[in-house]
Order: sequence, then structure tokens, then C-alpha cells
Amino acid sequence: KGEGGYGGGEIGLSGVSQLVARMLQKEEVPVIIQADAAAPSGLLVRVIDEAKLGGAVKVSLAARKPQG
Repeated sequence: KGEGGYGGGEIGLSGVSQLVARMLQKEEVPVIIQADAAAPSGLLVRVIDEAKLGGAVKVSLAARKPQG
């Protein structure tokens, strides 16, 4: 669906860099993107880019099986 969320709320693609920057101000935390296995690779690249713009040095991916 192209939705992004954190902590039960939707943040969208534009909110990724802001969230990462805010989290990294408190402490050095890992950035792990959990995505459906069927998520478009282009969207994942955009999310990773946004995380890096927010200051993430290392970004990990975790895939989950699509529902249905």
C-alpha cells in the first residue's frame, strides 16, 4: 500500500527523516525497516534514502510475508 508507520501511527515517507533525526538525538539506535516481501524495491530505496537523510549510518531491512 505504500504506507509507513511507527509506534502504531502512520508517518508516511516524508516523516521518515524527521523521525530518524529525532530518535538519533536521544541515543544511537539502529534503524530497521520492516516491509512486506511484496513491497516495491523503489519504495524501499526511497525509505532508506530518507532514513540516511535523517542521520542514519546503518539501515537494516526485515521482510514479512504479505497477508492474504
